Amino acid sequence: MPQSQNADAVRTIEALEPRRLFAAGQLDTSFSGDGLLDTDVIDAAVQADGKILTVYARNLTRLNANGSIDTTFGTGGSLKLPVTPTIWASHNPGVVALQPDGKIVVAAVDYSELPVPINGLRVMRFLPNGKLDTSFDGDGVFSTDQVTQPGQVLIQRDGKIVVIGGTENVFSNDDVSILRLTASGNRDVTFGTPSVAPGATPGLRTGIRYVGFGGEDSGYAGAIDYQGTATTNPRYGYISVVGYAGGKFGVARLKANGDMDNSFSDDGRLTQTFNSTYIAAAVSVVLQPGGKVVVAGKQQHPSNGNQTANVVRYTSAGVVDTTFGSAGFRPIALRTTTDSSEVSMVQTFGGKLMLSGDFNNADLYAITKDGQIDTSFGNAGAAQLGTADTFVGGRLYNAPGNKLIFSDGFARLGRVLDLGPTVELSTIDSVASETAGNSATVFVTRGERLPVATRVYFNVSGTASRPQSRTGPIDYAGLTPNIGPLDNRYYVDIPANETFALVTITPVNDTLVEPSETVIFTLAADNAYSNNAAKSSVMLRIDDNDVAPRSLSATADTYVQSGGQSGTNFGATTPLQVKNAPPASGLYREAYLKFDLSSVSTVSAARLRLFGSLNNTNVPSLLAQVCSSSSTSWTEGSLNYNNRPAVSSTVLASATIVGTTSAWYEFDLTNFIRAEKLAGRNIVTLVLRNISPNPATDPYIRFNSREAGSNKPELLVS
Repeated sequence: MPQSQNADAVRTIEALEPRRLFAAGQLDTSFSGDGLLDTDVIDAAVQADGKILTVYARNLTRLNANGSIDTTFGTGGSLKLPVTPTIWASHNPGVVALQPDGKIVVAAVDYSELPVPINGLRVMRFLPNGKLDTSFDGDGVFSTDQVTQPGQVLIQRDGKIVVIGGTENVFSNDDVSILRLTASGNRDVTFGTPSVAPGATPGLRTGIRYVGFGGEDSGYAGAIDYQGTATTNPRYGYISVVGYAGGKFGVARLKANGDMDNSFSDDGRLTQTFNSTYIAAAVSVVLQPGGKVVVAGKQQHPSNGNQTANVVRYTSAGVVDTTFGSAGFRPIALRTTTDSSEVSMVQTFGGKLMLSGDFNNADLYAITKDGQIDTSFGNAGAAQLGTADTFVGGRLYNAPGNKLIFSDGFARLGRVLDLGPTVELSTIDSVASETAGNSATVFVTRGERLPVATRVYFNVSGTASRPQSRTGPIDYAGLTPNIGPLDNRYYVDIPANETFALVTITPVNDTLVEPSETVIFTLAADNAYSNNAAKSSVMLRIDDNDVAPRSLSATADTYVQSGGQSGTNFGATTPLQVKNAPPASGLYREAYLKFDLSSVSTVSAARLRLFGSLNNTNVPSLLAQVCSSSSTSWTEGSLNYNNRPAVSSTVLASATIVGTTSAWYEFDLTNFIRAEKLAGRNIVTLVLRNISPNPATDPYIRFNSREAGSNKPELLVS
């Protein structure tokens, strides 16, 4: 069993916290047409660009992200590993890992017949183009006979290389072995057991740690604890190892220097049985916050071959964590209980704890971080990706774009769409107002600290006018548009290693009196994540801070005209007329309006509103100006051009009057009206003029007077 189990070790992702709700995966048909690819494979690694490296026997091959051969790698997409082959490819297993700089590390069995048949280990490093990296141990290859069965290669953050496997001992039981090399390919003398070789420098170590469980043992997988920082995590850099321990689960934890961590199960190691009749082996490990260790494996009846899978979680002290699953365990019922491949587990970038286990029926399983069957995934927690002979059991690997690569560890690869983390919307301060600094915020949450960012899209609706609105003024700002200035789809990025992002809307402080308005956020679907349906929409409210202004009607209004009409009073005439012309022409006209401010206590804004137009189309527009007069004694029934009061030359406000169709025009008189009120002058006189060149053929400006049936002059004061 140890030999076959070795081919089923899996990649593990360290310290990612899964969500409670997951979406079912499906075969990715952009990979090899149907999501499946027949190819020789024992182990694989996935590059950041989606390309896939596979190891089989003596071959290292690279595939493009779509499953085709990458002919830019090696010779025609493949190369021969510098190892001596065995008779059977499965007896020449290799494992592969990628460094952050793109270099490729392979550990493979090197078989020798002389002087006696024996397996050794070669660790090789290749450049991204497939050439041996001669900066690694001088020629690109490190050799040893102290490890004979590689299970997994781990790359430390400092560039050191950890090889987990087994060692064949001629005169004693086989042991789990953990070998560490420096980034330059030399044995790391700061790791492992202290050296006892004659003449050895004091304090130097052997670079290797053997862990025995008292039987025939072998290491299959491991994970390095890089949760938090070296300051916040007392186990930072510790190595957890799992494997076969004489027919039981074997679990061990080493300190960063290779010493056994005696805080874990007293001596740094433990074994686990589930049924004394069955033979078991642990093949996968995932680390969780607080030093928790999740281990997956399979148990098999030695006679009838019946198999079941099991997942167990241990506390940081190496004790079964009874808060996980059922009393610490989560058995997985395989659909086919015989002739299955070995169980494997990976925690995806999307946060799922995914397991494969059924060799012939291509089943994937999902459980939550606390060991409960995730019934939102597939059919009651299991997804069938194919029928008989659609092999999937074996190894699982994370791939870019929230996808999952699986391998049967022999002859087939596949890729599954993983809809990533479950995201949801929430809010604490859901009410905003136009008052400065009073905003509303939406929390967009994915729950787990993933090493990659997640872009979350959402649609915006509601009664408030959103940014990039097609018509009218906007009511708030603060959104990042997705597709174009008129689209109602927006996005926010949850950064790498964060669990949430904030979307804050800031109301526009206008002067319009409006009812409370709503802003509704609704999550949009995307392949990068799945939505928590119960928390996929939130509503914010924007309250107006504007008080309805007081509308003051003119207490008197009229206009005066020069020339032959200079003594005429137009007090009862509508409309009011304004025209610039030489006074002697008899065409000059200006209008007077009087307002009473006695009912107003304070002034924050004041606008004069007039309804008017031009009387003909000889010119497209004219400029109307508002001035003032200090005289308030004039009367509507007696004012004419000859007795008109003096008018200030200061223009208080102006507006361009366009065309012959009447419309409302506004003049901002806030400063003038406020000053008059503060000075204690409650009666004000406003004078309408036009100083644009305006010959006789040009139109005059006409405004409704207070005698009009509707749309009368008004002064809005708030």
